[in-house]
Amino acid sequence: MSKHRKPPAPPDHYPHIRLAAEAQLARSSGTVPERQRGTPAAMIHELQVHQLELEIQNHELKRVQSELEQSRDRYLDLYDFSPVGYFAITGEGRILEVNLMGATLLGVPRSKLLQCALGSFVAFEDRDRWRRHLSTTLPQAGSSPGPGEKQSCELMLQRENGATFHVCLESICLEQTAGQEPAGTGVAGPVIRTAMSDITKRIEAETMLRNSEARLRQELESRVRDRTAELQQINENLRREIEIRKLAEQELSESETRYRTVADFTYDWEYWESPEGVLVYCSPACERITGYAAAELAVGREMFTQIIQPQDRDNWRQHKCEDRAMPMPRSILFRIHRKDGELRWIEHFCQPITGNQGEFLGVRASNRDVTDRKQAEMDLHQLREALARVIRITTAGQLAASLAHELNQPLTAIRCNADTAEQLLACAPPNIAEIRAAVADIADDSERAGRVIQRLRALFEKTIHERSALQLNDVIHETLDLLHSELELKAVTAQVHLEPTLPKVLGNRVELQQVLLNLIVNAMEAMSGCKPGQRHLEITTTCEEPGEIRASVRDSGTGIQVSEISRLFEPFFTTKVGGMGMGLAISQYIIEAHDGSLRAVNNPERGATFQFTLPIHHKEHP
Repeated sequence: MSKHRKPPAPPDHYPHIRLAAEAQLARSSGTVPERQRGTPAAMIHELQVHQLELEIQNHELKRVQSELEQSRDRYLDLYDFSPVGYFAITGEGRILEVNLMGATLLGVPRSKLLQCALGSFVAFEDRDRWRRHLSTTLPQAGSSPGPGEKQSCELMLQRENGATFHVCLESICLEQTAGQEPAGTGVAGPVIRTAMSDITKRIEAETMLRNSEARLRQELESRVRDRTAELQQINENLRREIEIRKLAEQELSESETRYRTVADFTYDWEYWESPEGVLVYCSPACERITGYAAAELAVGREMFTQIIQPQDRDNWRQHKCEDRAMPMPRSILFRIHRKDGELRWIEHFCQPITGNQGEFLGVRASNRDVTDRKQAEMDLHQLREALARVIRITTAGQLAASLAHELNQPLTAIRCNADTAEQLLACAPPNIAEIRAAVADIADDSERAGRVIQRLRALFEKTIHERSALQLNDVIHETLDLLHSELELKAVTAQVHLEPTLPKVLGNRVELQQVLLNLIVNAMEAMSGCKPGQRHLEITTTCEEPGEIRASVRDSGTGIQVSEISRLFEPFFTTKVGGMGMGLAISQYIIEAHDGSLRAVNNPERGATFQFTLPIHHKEHP
């Protein structure tokens, strides 16, 4: 008799599966069985429920298995395509498992790497380090079971093609139990899990950095050596410069002592004025010349100006304003009142002082008492004036006959016209028109005689004539009028070529007339040996050079000896018998006093020409 097998008891640990199976059976049968134990219906129900439980569990297991497979595939992809190579190796270093990146790093297909020794890829010089890494990774004798500590190591590997690269290994030893060994290896015992990272770029960067640091260190050391040598040289140069400077300071001190001694005991009054107008230095001669001590003049900037003659102060202020604008030596002449009231002439020389960078440092000045020299110049000027007057009187004496003739002509005409008028008045009836004409002629002739006397009087008088703006052509005409009779008596033909638009000059009319008178008389005397028809005198004025006019007196005489031209204007030198030798000297002095020049040249054919120049007068500079 067969025994009925009892259905297995529903698993209590899956109550949700039983409930799901019962619900599914109820939906399929449409009835709810009685729950009386031991009845056949209950047993059938239990069997049906158990069957459904198994089906549900099987379905659930398949779903879980599918999810596990999908998860495994995802983790395999991560494992294979990780940027790090993963290896499983034995304690001897044989490769049991490797991911795709590990095979890529070694440059060998993954299938060929299995059971290969990983140490065969280690460069020869790093193999000892590899063996030490394996030894330290494996568990030591007497150590407790379980995973060991993670060990790290950096090695240089070499691929089959000879290319080398650097890796970092991180290894850990895992104890394998039955069923946990890598698939297909059949290896039990400890397995080393190794992660391999390519650090070639890092090593190259570190190598470059070390090389760069080495080069930088060498360069720095070289620069330090060069700079040290440079500093040593600078120190040596400084030492020499200090010695030179000490010597220079000593020489400067000695030089300053010498120059101060010279400045303190010089005859002139020396001073140095700062840009602010303060006296930096003033020599002791100041008190001898001005009567004031240096400390008295240094009280204020206007103290120096106050001792200057009032008429000269404007020129002094203008001179002071030009100190900065004209960086060159300049001079000025002015008068001062000494402390005792005495008037003294001072010749002032000054020179602006600048530093190495061109900055204005003040004015260096020298003042000399030239009162005695100035007085001598004034005395000499008076003597020259007196001599010039003597020359004029002497010249007038030489022209006495022609001057008498020049006066006799208008006087004779006056007498004749007076007689004629008297006869016309005696007529009955008197001819008033003729009488009026005779009287007019008398007036003209008397005016002519008056002009001659006035010009003679100007030559003889001692009055000092001031300079004024005048027309040189008019002076020439007046001189020729004065010499009209002399020219006729000596049979001299005079030709005048005067520039009609000649500018005015600033001059003394009497002095310029004296020059022309002397030159024309000399020309007539030079032509005295010529035949009457060959005595030609030519007077011209031109305005050729900018800023000046030129006057020429040209004769047709015998000319000047070449050896005598250079001495013509020397005082007391003469080529005339009985001459004083002062006419041309005085003429040159007068022209030069007018800021002009006088010279003589021989004409190409015959005779000589005397030329003098005078500056044009400008109204803004009277």
